[in-house]
This record gives sequence, structure tokens and C-alpha cells, in this order.
Amino acid sequence: MQTNAKLILLTAWLSLICRTAELPAIDGGQGQPPYGGLGELSSFSTSFMTGQEARNHNIRLAASILNGRTISPGQLFSFNDTIGQRTSDRGFVKATSIEFGNKLNLEGGGICLVSSVLYVSALMAGMEIVERYPHSRQVPYILPGNDATVDFGMKDLKFKNSFTQPVVIETSIRGSRLIIRLLSQIISPYKMLLNSTSHLEDQGMVRIKVFRSRTQNGHVISDELMSDDLYPAEDTRHSKETPLEDGVSWSN
Repeated sequence: MQTNAKLILLTAWLSLICRTAELPAIDGGQGQPPYGGLGELSSFSTSFMTGQEARNHNIRLAASILNGRTISPGQLFSFNDTIGQRTSDRGFVKATSIEFGNKLNLEGGGICLVSSVLYVSALMAGMEIVERYPHSRQVPYILPGNDATVDFGMKDLKFKNSFTQPVVIETSIRGSRLIIRLLSQIISPYKMLLNSTSHLEDQGMVRIKVFRSRTQNGHVISDELMSDDLYPAEDTRHSKETPLEDGVSWSN
């Protein structure tokens, strides 16, 4: 039974990868022309559910604030400082959000999808991750261990541009899919690969470890443990997009 469940989840995940690969070419985001002279360090995307107007409004608003932001060499980027407080006077509305394992209706609900997509883009670009927190339970839009929850004044996503050139954040939305690219004049000699492993722990929890490998010409230069998170194991039934399968990977 367990093997069949894993096979079904893995099949759904492979289907998701195929849909992502068929995504059309990305323009300069939010109707703007492409940034001239900049190459792509990394790109990541995920879909959000249609019909959830309040939540999708917050996702679009946060993505629009991020679009075009420049991170200078050596600069520490903060998601909370960039997006600001999620209040009604700043255009955010109440929508479903996960807090302490519970679903609540909060201003700015849904923007963790934006911070999570940005987190994976930063990982694959080779950014130095300074601060990141997992959700208290798995979320349906991204693999466990690749999520990044944010809460203004409490939990932030921070990473440092360790390159010698500025990095530009480009966001775009195609239908119900958010795409975030990191652009720069830097051409990295390395290819980044993210691998995850899972292990069932006591008390119904599953431990997810995510590793980042730097490869060059097919050879692994370095391996780095990026996160070690615990989630309720029963959450696997809530999402066909988050299989707990060793060896699942992302690459830039």
C-alpha cells in the first residue's frame, strides 16, 4: 500500500515537472521589457489556485513589489523589509494563512507562496541563505523543505548577494503561475542542484533534508545541507504535488 501511494505521488510530481517545462518564454515581468544585458542566474515557478481572489490579490501585490528590485554586491536582502507590513492601507486583504498549524484569515494571507518561490530561486542562484523558516505543515504549492514562511516582525527570508555584481529580481505571472527569475551580469561556472531526502520520525513526523550541490562539467564540487525540517507526516495526503520521495531534485 505504501509503495503504491509513493508511486502515485511520484507520478503526479513528474506530471508537474512536465507542465513546468512546457511554460512559454518569459518576458520582462509585469508588462515591462526584459532587463538588457543581464543573464539568468536562476528561475523557479509554481502555480496558485484560481478562484481564491483575496489570496491571489496578495500574491500579485507582493510579486509586483518585488519586481525590479536590485540587490547590490554584499547586500543582505530581507523579504519583510522589501514587502513591508501586510496591512489594508498598503493594499493587502485578509486571506487564508497557516499559523501554528492552523488555517487563519489574516491580512496578506498567501504571500508565503511568493517568499517560497523566491527562496528556491535564491538557492539555485547560489545565494547565501541567512534566515529562512519552514511552515508548521506542508503546503500544496511546493515540495516540503523548499518552502519559506514569513511573518512580519517575527519570521523573515533573508539572503546575501555574495557576487561581485548586482542581482535583479524579476517577477512575472502567467495565468495562475508565478515565475521569479534572478538576473545578473555574472555568469556562474557552476550548476546548482537541489536534492531532498525524507525520513519518518516518531510521533507521526517526517524529517525533510534539502542539500545544495555545486557541480561543474558533471562533477560535484561541493555539497551543503540547506535545511533540516520536521512536518506532520499525515500532511502528505493533502497534496499530490509534494511526494516524500528520496532523490527528488531541482536544478538551475
